[in-house]
Amino acid sequence: MTELDVQLQHSLDRLVRRATDAPLDWEDVRRRARGGRTRVSLLAGAAIVCLVVGVAAGFGVGPGLWHLVAGTPVSPSRLSPEEQRLFASMSSGKAVLRTEPNSPVLKRLNGKVSIRLLATRGGRSFYVIEVHGPRISQCLAIAREGRPDLFRGFECGSGDDFPSRRRPIADFSAFYSKRGGETHIDRLEGFAADAVAKVALLDEDGKLVAPVPVIDNTYLRMTGFPTGRLQAIVAYDRTGRRVFCQDIARPFAAGTKNTRPCGPAGITPTPRRTGPALPPRPSTALGRHLQHGASRGVKVDVYERGTAIFDLQAIDPERLRLLTGPGGLGVSCLRARFYQGQWLVDENSTVTSFDSKLRWDGGRPLSGDPFPHQVPPPYAGCELVGYYGHRWNDAYGTRAVVEIPLTVDGRHFFNDRATARDLAYFVRSGRVQKIRLSADPRPGLEAFVTRFPKRVLELSSPTATAPEHTIGFSIRDRMITFTATSSTGRRFFVVAKRGTLKLPEKNLGDLAFVF
Repeated sequence: MTELDVQLQHSLDRLVRRATDAPLDWEDVRRRARGGRTRVSLLAGAAIVCLVVGVAAGFGVGPGLWHLVAGTPVSPSRLSPEEQRLFASMSSGKAVLRTEPNSPVLKRLNGKVSIRLLATRGGRSFYVIEVHGPRISQCLAIAREGRPDLFRGFECGSGDDFPSRRRPIADFSAFYSKRGGETHIDRLEGFAADAVAKVALLDEDGKLVAPVPVIDNTYLRMTGFPTGRLQAIVAYDRTGRRVFCQDIARPFAAGTKNTRPCGPAGITPTPRRTGPALPPRPSTALGRHLQHGASRGVKVDVYERGTAIFDLQAIDPERLRLLTGPGGLGVSCLRARFYQGQWLVDENSTVTSFDSKLRWDGGRPLSGDPFPHQVPPPYAGCELVGYYGHRWNDAYGTRAVVEIPLTVDGRHFFNDRATARDLAYFVRSGRVQKIRLSADPRPGLEAFVTRFPKRVLELSSPTATAPEHTIGFSIRDRMITFTATSSTGRRFFVVAKRGTLKLPEKNLGDLAFVF
């Protein structure tokens, strides 16, 4: 056993040792270490931005480990509702739905999830997490301090990638790509085994740049990066010997960093090792027919095993054009429930191509998937979405290309969402943002009233209700209230602080994104 192997074993000892310091059978660990890794993001519904977060290294040390003595314990009660739901799904092996907020699985979360804070510096917090369920998942996460949700995103696995001789670091660095495919770095950060003393970058000439020391098994650097091209991430032990090198020079694809190993002399053109493919969906019958609906020339039939069949033979050409654009097609069926003044929605959208019929299997689980996300029927509605941009009062409107309500709740949800989106598109538009920042918002808002007399009007008070299909506003000394009314009678509002882009009050929930 080399010195590196000894130090890697020390990393495992300290990270996964049971509280009773019971002896660990490392040969058994090696025998049981199998599987790949999965990365999950909690930024559902967020706008696409230019910054791409690349995760170069996976991890995992086998089932039954990572009891996480290292670090400071963190109560699962600090998790946001969305994080609690996701970890509860992992622990139960079955999706815990938003439309079931009182699920007993959520109440048992404290005994199923162990969270440890390894380090905090530079406004970044480094966590290790273990989730007990049908199989034990070990996770890593780096979060920005001061956010309402604890993690924002994390990576989980159950294999032998990290910490190991082959993969002594788990890199979470943030990269972005400029025109021409050049890779640049915004933040160098991640986790490291005990054997690693320093992490750095190689520039296009193979020169070592932006080194950062490893502290508490973590590393972080946010400034002082070179402006030229980058070639690789490298790691060194305490003797100065390189123990890890990963290529980052190639362009990005599908939102992740293209990586390949590199040797001591530079990049080695070795093929990437890929994990086993997910098993195919079971070939079973559709089951009993549950629901049928039709809208805009599209019919849908839902079956009890979570499959929906869409018939598009009668769809009109314009809607077909929107669905076949370069952005692709989104297909989903959803559950919707109005609970304590907010819509709770579960949906599982997929992007696919189609002929005259579409088959959606979002209600059926994938075997072996560590993140259960299936949405079982019956559904409140189904929809077909084209991926194109929206502006307030544009020709595309605020609805999906095709919305098919299957229940009364589904119809109300689609109507409320369309109105919430109309209000959000207005408030976050560039012209209205300038009005919100101005010293006197009245001239700009009155110009909207003049140009769009049937769509924008001033209200007598902040609590007044605007007619359907209009945006109402009320100007006060410090605030501007914007409001819209759904066909269901529900009143949506957004309160903006004058002279800023702050929105101290709003009730759109998850129906629409406003800023």
